[in-house]
Amino acid sequence: MASRRSAYTLFELVLTTVVIMITAVLAIPSIESMSPGYKLNASIDAVRAAWAQGRAHAIEEGRPYRFAISPGTGSYRLAPEDNNSTSSSSRPYMLQDSLPPGVTFVVANGTISSSSSDGLSTVAVFLPDGTARDDAVVSFQVKGAQSKTVRLRGLTGAVTVQPLGGGGAR
Repeated sequence: MASRRSAYTLFELVLTTVVIMITAVLAIPSIESMSPGYKLNASIDAVRAAWAQGRAHAIEEGRPYRFAISPGTGSYRLAPEDNNSTSSSSRPYMLQDSLPPGVTFVVANGTISSSSSDGLSTVAVFLPDGTARDDAVVSFQVKGAQSKTVRLRGLTGAVTVQPLGGGGAR
C-alpha cells in the first residue's frame, strides 16, 4: 500500500518560488517600458481637465482665468487673472499642481503670451464668454515616449492632441 502525503516538500516550495521570481524578473522591464506612455497621457488629461475647469470657472464667476506653466518643469497653475477683482464668490478657485515625475512642459518660441514674477509663463487665459484670449500650444516630453502637443483653439475651446512631429489628432 502506498502512503499518502499531506504536505509539500521543501524542494517543491523552493522550486515554485524560483519559477515565480524568474517570471517576475522577465516581466518587470516590459511593464516599466509602458510607463512613460501612461505618464504622458495622464499629463495630457490633467492639463485638458485644468483647461476645462478654467473655462467653467471663468464663465461661472464672470472673470478671466489664467493657465500658466513653468517651462522645463512639470508645474502649472490655474487661477483668476486678476486676484483683486470683485466676484460673487469670496474665495476664487485656484489649482496648483504638477505633472507626474519625469514629464516636463516644452514650449515652442512664440507660444507663451507673457511671463510673471512668480516664474510661470501664461499659456491661456479663459474669458467669461467661454472663449480663450488666444490659441494655445503646449508640448509634453518624457524620456522613453514620443513627445505630444496639445492645442487649444481659443475661439471654440476645442482641444486636439498630436505627436510632436504632427500626425493625427486624438
